[in-house]
Amino acid sequence: MSELIRVIRIRNANGEEKMLTVPAKLDLERPKRPRTVFTDQQLQILEQSFNDSGYLCGAERAQLAAKLGLSDNQVKVWFQNRRTKQKRESSKFV
Repeated sequence: MSELIRVIRIRNANGEEKMLTVPAKLDLERPKRPRTVFTDQQLQILEQSFNDSGYLCGAERAQLAAKLGLSDNQVKVWFQNRRTKQKRESSKFV
């Protein structure tokens, strides 16, 4: 078997054993990062920034992240999720 593939044996609820093949580099033991819980104040500022412009350049994002005490990535992902939410909501009315 290739070094790129890893085989994992699991049992389902019925006790049947299944074999899954996954990429060897997939880190299954690494714990998930906890979900970010934004404060009301952070959400208010993020929403205000989003309403001004649905997109931020890298410098604006870094500045907003520093102001809110968040990482650059947290702000980036919040904006991505907010654009997705806006798109989903606008498609309901079409």
